[in-house]
Amino acid sequence: MTIASAHAEIRNLCDMKFGFGVSLDFLNLAVVSEIARIQSGPFLKNLPFPHPGLAVTCELSNNAVQITPQAGTVDFRIDAKLTIIIHLDKNPASFLSKDEIAFSGGQATIAPNAADTRLVFAPGSQGKFTVALGNDPANLGTLLQQVGLVDAAGAPDFTKFNLLRTASLIMNDRSFFVYLVETLPFPDLLGTLTSFKPLPPLLLGTTSTHFVVYSENVQTPIPGCPIGGNAFHELEWTSLDSKTTAVSVKQSDAAIKTVATDVADSKIPDKAARLTSANAFVYYFPKTVLFDYTFGKCKPSVTASDSGSYAGIQWYYAITAALKSVTVAFQGVSPTEGRLIVDIPFQVFGQAGASIKVGCIDYSIGNVACHGIVDPFQFEVLGGYNKTRSEIYMTAAINKIDVELKWTTGLGFPIDQISSWLLNRVMDAQAEKVIGARIDIFRLPISDIFKLKAYGYYASNFESNATSDSLLYALDGGID
Repeated sequence: MTIASAHAEIRNLCDMKFGFGVSLDFLNLAVVSEIARIQSGPFLKNLPFPHPGLAVTCELSNNAVQITPQAGTVDFRIDAKLTIIIHLDKNPASFLSKDEIAFSGGQATIAPNAADTRLVFAPGSQGKFTVALGNDPANLGTLLQQVGLVDAAGAPDFTKFNLLRTASLIMNDRSFFVYLVETLPFPDLLGTLTSFKPLPPLLLGTTSTHFVVYSENVQTPIPGCPIGGNAFHELEWTSLDSKTTAVSVKQSDAAIKTVATDVADSKIPDKAARLTSANAFVYYFPKTVLFDYTFGKCKPSVTASDSGSYAGIQWYYAITAALKSVTVAFQGVSPTEGRLIVDIPFQVFGQAGASIKVGCIDYSIGNVACHGIVDPFQFEVLGGYNKTRSEIYMTAAINKIDVELKWTTGLGFPIDQISSWLLNRVMDAQAEKVIGARIDIFRLPISDIFKLKAYGYYASNFESNATSDSLLYALDGGID
């Protein structure tokens, strides 16, 4: 299956709701890995038995539980064998019986837990239920007499014990199945998400290849305080002057080299790779979610001032840039690469001055009024996979800036034309610094894949795909 096909199926399921999905094959792998942790030893200990001095313990042996996802649903088939031990109270080594109950074709459904914050198994139909009684231990009579389970003559009452034994198995079949399903651990897939998370009420569904969690409510990073720092977080460090309290930012050459290499390696998709039904993770972003977030990153207006020199021109300015609009569009660069383009034109007005010395003559222009636009002003939101951190991330970079300003001195031709030429050269050079700083160019970790390495997963290829109203990130991989 191509990423475009996966995108179409997930869009049909989630519509305009944020979604996170894993392939059905990986889900089965993760579930089996989790269940393997409880496959030996008791999972129900020392339950009451309907006779004083006796108790019941339920044990699972290796491979006693087989759980299989049902395609097209959020249900699993449960086939399980449980060993039911009746023993002396708090002494499982002194047992009176070891019997086996089996469930075949039982059902468990994936559902949010009571707090609606992670996923658990909920019991459905228990399927076919059978009982197999084990052989009696050699000391059964002695143990029955020890707990007072005897007849009128004081002899061990085997008949009464067997009635209680079979009744406790048959009458509690449903309880045993419910206990079993509620004990089965479900992998904490939502725990891998970082910046964007689905919030209650959680919705669950499947496509032909993926299990998907989605929601209308999404936790997004707080504008101005992105989770994981901004785009320069890994490239710079700050220091505080104790005397002046001035904060300075310095770049670490080592960090720049490490991150630059890592990003370059992780952003080159394997064009021949395709999403398979196995080992794939998908992150579905509808336009509404990313519009709300990127709009929050944009300041409605800003006032800036600066002075300096450029190409022999001495200059200063004090301007205000007001946001005119925000347009969010998805762009398919290729079948395996999609981007988000945010266009945010600004209306600009203010004052400036400039001077240039030609020979012995100093040409100065002061208090020049300006007005105009910064359009286009675009930044791109890109996705990638950081192999060093085992992390899927989203980052933004300035794409296009075009400053078109008109300057008016009130002196008419040719002074207005000369001043416009001089000051536009200055603003062309300063535009990215002045206007670009109005956007928190960000870097957001989307998912921490390192948490999935416990299941033997390794990532091999990152892809993205865009339609007119949504974006899909996908990560392929394999199993060690």
